[in-house]
Amino acid sequence: MRWSDSVSARPVAALVFVASLVGFGALVGARGGQAIQATAVAHSPSVLVETLLVTTVAQVHVKPGQRVQPGDLLLTLSATHVERERETVAREISALEAQLAFERLEAGVQTDRLALQVDALEQADARQLEVATSRRNSASQQLAAAQRWRANVAQLVAQGLESKTALLEADQRISAATAERDMWTGQARAARVRADRPTLTTFDAAALSAAQARLTQARLQQLRARKRHLDEDHSRLTVRAPISGRVAQIATAGARTEAVPTLAEIVPDDAHELIAFLPADAPAGALPTPESTASVAGCAHPARVARVGGSVAQAPGQVQRMGLPGAVWGLPVYLEIPQDCRLIPGTLLHVEIHR
Repeated sequence: MRWSDSVSARPVAALVFVASLVGFGALVGARGGQAIQATAVAHSPSVLVETLLVTTVAQVHVKPGQRVQPGDLLLTLSATHVERERETVAREISALEAQLAFERLEAGVQTDRLALQVDALEQADARQLEVATSRRNSASQQLAAAQRWRANVAQLVAQGLESKTALLEADQRISAATAERDMWTGQARAARVRADRPTLTTFDAAALSAAQARLTQARLQQLRARKRHLDEDHSRLTVRAPISGRVAQIATAGARTEAVPTLAEIVPDDAHELIAFLPADAPAGALPTPESTASVAGCAHPARVARVGGSVAQAPGQVQRMGLPGAVWGLPVYLEIPQDCRLIPGTLLHVEIHR
């Protein structure tokens, strides 16, 4: 986040920024080796709390301006969709585990026992064909939906409304849906072969049972991986503060996460740098360099000039709305805060930059 963006998000910081632009000192004999007097603002980029989960905000536990510590509960997201899918996957896993146990036993049955089970196997084959065909059709529909979703995400990425991470997730969904469709297509073909050959030999039946067991094992592994992913999603439904600081903004209850780019924004307790704005018409020979240091009011040790802005920048729009005539321009100078100095973001300080 740029400093100007941070200012626009917090009125108090905007007032401080105005004070820095109106009250900074002039350049005093910089060509003669004297110090540059200026006013600086302590600054720290906000920490944005985001999520990739598609759900709604169920509860909000903090308010803007409230101070939080790492691990404090900020939001609770709705668990309805995740829990429903977890239950569905858990039931499918239980059914497949029972099916796999049966298929492994079936594959190891003696040849003479298999011959006695031909009638039962034919009925099972018909049922498996029906299930495999249904699941293949469902997987094809899911693939088509994933492809449409990916096209929508690609448009949002092209418009700058969505990150490329969402596009990667869309591709992963398409890959998963394609793999599932192909798997069920193979199972439907195998079931059709069994259903169309009622006079299978015992050897054929045993081989097909072993193949079916392997397919069931592969499907079971997929479902277990999906269950782990859903468990991770469930753990992310409680959104906690990553740092200590004050809440600058927080999503509202009922908001859809895909419509809210940021769930929460936290301003750190301690500033990371000082930013001074020098007059736009300051001569190039009078500007500080990366080797320059600065005396900071209230700090025992000098600060170091980290960098000088590459060009003159216009102050944020709200500065002009505060009654200042015309646009305000200045050259930003970024200072590293001395280690012995703890400053609150937004603090206004006098600095003396030595070239």
